[in-house]
Amino acid sequence: MLGWSLLAPAFLLGGLAIAVPIVLHLLRRERLPRVPFSDTRFLKQRAPEPRRRRRLDDLLLLAMRVAALLLLVLAFARPYLADAPTGQAITVVLVDTSFSMSTPAQVTEARDLAVSAIDDAPADHLVAVVAFDSEARLLADVGSSRAAARAAVASVEPRPRATRYRAGAVAAADLAAGRDGRLVVITDRQATGWSPGIPIPSLGLSVEVLPVAPPPGNLAVTDVGHEPDAILATVVRTGAPVESAVSLELDGETVATLDVTVEPGANTVRFPVAAEASGVALVRATDPDGFEADNVRRHLLDPLPRPRVQLVTDQRRDAGLLFLEQALAPDGGVGRFALERRTVASLSDDDAGLDPGGVAILAGTTRLTRRGRAHLDAFVRAGGGLLVVGGEAVDSALVNGLFAGEPDLGVGAVETFAEPRTLLLAERRHPSLTALGGLAAALDRVRFSRARPIAEGDVVLARFDDGAPVLVEHLVGRGRVLVWASDLAGEWNDLPRQPVFAPWLTEALASLSTETPLVRAFLVRETPPGVADRPGVASLVTEGGEQQRIVVNADPAESDLSRLEPGDFERRFPAANLGSGMPVSSPTPDDWLWRYLLAAALVLLLAEGLVASRRAGWAEAG
Repeated sequence: MLGWSLLAPAFLLGGLAIAVPIVLHLLRRERLPRVPFSDTRFLKQRAPEPRRRRRLDDLLLLAMRVAALLLLVLAFARPYLADAPTGQAITVVLVDTSFSMSTPAQVTEARDLAVSAIDDAPADHLVAVVAFDSEARLLADVGSSRAAARAAVASVEPRPRATRYRAGAVAAADLAAGRDGRLVVITDRQATGWSPGIPIPSLGLSVEVLPVAPPPGNLAVTDVGHEPDAILATVVRTGAPVESAVSLELDGETVATLDVTVEPGANTVRFPVAAEASGVALVRATDPDGFEADNVRRHLLDPLPRPRVQLVTDQRRDAGLLFLEQALAPDGGVGRFALERRTVASLSDDDAGLDPGGVAILAGTTRLTRRGRAHLDAFVRAGGGLLVVGGEAVDSALVNGLFAGEPDLGVGAVETFAEPRTLLLAERRHPSLTALGGLAAALDRVRFSRARPIAEGDVVLARFDDGAPVLVEHLVGRGRVLVWASDLAGEWNDLPRQPVFAPWLTEALASLSTETPLVRAFLVRETPPGVADRPGVASLVTEGGEQQRIVVNADPAESDLSRLEPGDFERRFPAANLGSGMPVSSPTPDDWLWRYLLAAALVLLLAEGLVASRRAGWAEAG
């Protein structure tokens, strides 16, 4: 059943403006001026216009003007269609089951309050029970018997999820469906349960809050990390200091337990245990009075997948690239990237092995075929990153034709400088330089004896002291190309011998990669599709079809014991719902009528103008 209401009823006062055309109509008196004329024989005879017709025309114009004003006023009052209250009144019992309500005392109190709310519901009310945390769950639907509703309350159990009051309010509004009645909220009034900027919908119900007392204190393990020789845990205490046994488990086996006095605030617990190369570390703490769900936190020790960097050279082993290889894989060990060496000729294979999102370094061009250039072009345009090193082994013509001349990298012939040139940073906000921090200033000390001229590109990161570019970035499709005007073998410049070389090269390659970092730790209700939204260890299938282990933990924000005062909590609900017992439907934007009313008013005003002008024309013709 549809009714209607107004968003801004105060504009109805503008309806008083209709008095203006009415008063003008009543006060208007047509008085024809007396014109002296010598002889009336020369005047054309015409029957006078009937007075009755003039009155009808005047009344029509008056009605059109008044109607236009009323439509304008009503349009500004913003009417909308809404469901009118129908059917039997309802009592909705909304029970908070987030883990901030999970202590045994809170669970018992919440169940007792819910049963009391059901028993106290008026005899003519329907009863429904809804449990909520980050999502709402209907426990007893509208029309359930009181006995069924009480049985549903007995099954209420808290879950390791965060509080979201809006989820419960939306469910209650759906159940109310325009009915009159009550909403009874049983909660601990946790402040973090309100989402800023997201309004609670109008419910059409009076709101009553039955508070559940929070525990006197809480202890939570909020973070776990590791160093080569230790595993660290952050334990946060709210309330008085407590003694806690904090234990470390590696793949399900307890390896250390520490008795710790946990002071209020954040405490760091250090386990002097060398981190394993892979596995799951679990830190567990005992809590005498708080929530159980936040006493455990998991941390994945598995190494992160390393981005692949392909070093493309004229031959697999090139002594001139020793510095570059040592920077990426020190002493043949494991670095930040998985370094793969390959020849230029291999780019011509049907499967060039260039993965979009990866990074390649072009340090030689011998036997770089047209097909190889096409593979590099497609690789970069699809999101790959390419570092072009302008050393001795690079053919400038082949490099400039990589992207069919668009963009033209502008790599020229080798120039030998009479005096060494220095490098000056030009764009310190580039990701490859901001990641270096204060170490980036060391690049200004690099000296050059030889280099190639290169085009300016889209971004100039560094120049020589004479203004010529030495490191530029080109944007190509979804990928990027960095062009270095000199070599990286230590013959044309001394950069490879500087301590800043390895960090700079690492960050430069990292800035070229567009691969999305793999997320391996999730909070409950933030898990990807196919992963159970509960704390624990799970397996995730990556885009490449590989199985990747992940960990899921409880939301540490739920451990916050901050509570809203009773009055402040109730005010978060729409004001019209507080104790009014009157239904308030929320307007649907598609149902707003003001646009149509405004259009009708404009049509009436145009019609009034047309009628008035035609009437004036008739009068002149007469």
